[in-house]
Amino acid sequence: MIRKITTIFVALFCFSFTMSAQDSGTVGTAEIDANYCLTLDDSAPLTTYYAADISALGFESELDAKNVFGTKSNNLITYSVDFENNQVIAQLHAERLSAPKSLAWWSEYLLNTCSLY
Repeated sequence: MIRKITTIFVALFCFSFTMSAQDSGTVGTAEIDANYCLTLDDSAPLTTYYAADISALGFESELDAKNVFGTKSNNLITYSVDFENNQVIAQLHAERLSAPKSLAWWSEYLLNTCSLY
């Protein structure tokens, strides 16, 4: 009986995780400069994920890129490096805010935080 309950729990957890990943499937475009300042595309609606090309930043290895972007992540933004495709994926954590924010607010936030690192 316990094994059956455990199996059901694991199946529900996996299903829930898969559904949440699919719900936020839209990836917006962004640009990143030599100072690692991320600029969101303001011609499209706000989304959770943004991809930016990092090929011009000259990383010699995936580890180098991950080390740099690991220091740029914070409570409201997480960076994941896709070195094979020369991209960084920025995940905005809007759910961690007390109220929804606009694209303009996120753009200002990203501009202000990039100067801190």
